[in-house]
Amino acid sequence: MKLIILILFAFTSTQFFGGERLAAVVFNGISPANGSLRNSPEVSLEKKYGIVIHKYWPEKECIEQVLKKVKADDEASMSFDEWEAKNKDIYKPIDEDFVSDLERSKLLYLGQYAGEFANIPFKKYPNAVRKFLEGGGVIFFDYFSTTSALNEFLKNVNVENPSRDFKSGSYGAIPWKGITNTLLLNFPHKLGKGHFSAYGWWEKWPDNQIAPFRSEIGLGQRAAMIIQEKVLGKGKIMFSQMYNIFTPADKKILENTLSYIFGRDIRKYKDEMSAEQGGPGEPAK
Repeated sequence: MKLIILILFAFTSTQFFGGERLAAVVFNGISPANGSLRNSPEVSLEKKYGIVIHKYWPEKECIEQVLKKVKADDEASMSFDEWEAKNKDIYKPIDEDFVSDLERSKLLYLGQYAGEFANIPFKKYPNAVRKFLEGGGVIFFDYFSTTSALNEFLKNVNVENPSRDFKSGSYGAIPWKGITNTLLLNFPHKLGKGHFSAYGWWEKWPDNQIAPFRSEIGLGQRAAMIIQEKVLGKGKIMFSQMYNIFTPADKKILENTLSYIFGRDIRKYKDEMSAEQGGPGEPAK
């Protein structure tokens, strides 16, 4: 039984220097105002927790369309070649590598303010994302990355898009007292008395979705986060308007979120991985 568990875990992890690595694919959009790259999350998940990160942005055609609009509004605009030279150290357009990276990852993270750009992976590689969910993958739509552009894909995986019922406004979100059976609120930190910044909420969600964080006001009918589990069998999809989760603002909610996604105490993973691979002067186990 132990051997079977190890084999299954290795299948869904990234092989790195002979060891197993947790991995995530990150897709960000670009600013429609000036064409600059969005670059969430603000925390380096690789440095802090040992999670391998594969980053992608929209392809050249999308960038050119944005730059063309910027050029019409701003005399200080630049060509795509100039833009690419400026961003050459980090820019990687979404391509076939996305598919292979997704196969070795547990998390697909859509960055803050991705807007309609967030639909690109689902439109370009729907079968790969579907397979990812079937294998137990988790999709996290961060702050303002959920739009009606996602309707087609979400409908095809039997997930209702909450964006149709979105309301605006700032508020404090709290762990909802009626939701007690999710590790997200309890592991590794107890978040029962937490208070988290949010902007925008959803007022309706179906019975097969849960809202673990809600506004303090509104009688529990204002969701700051919505989760659907068992998507295509084993997958999860998370929608969030809590804008500080993947930032340095509060490590407890970040660590709970990552532990919920990866199914282990994320605080211990980096040290455990180092011990397995062997630290300086030590042989790998």
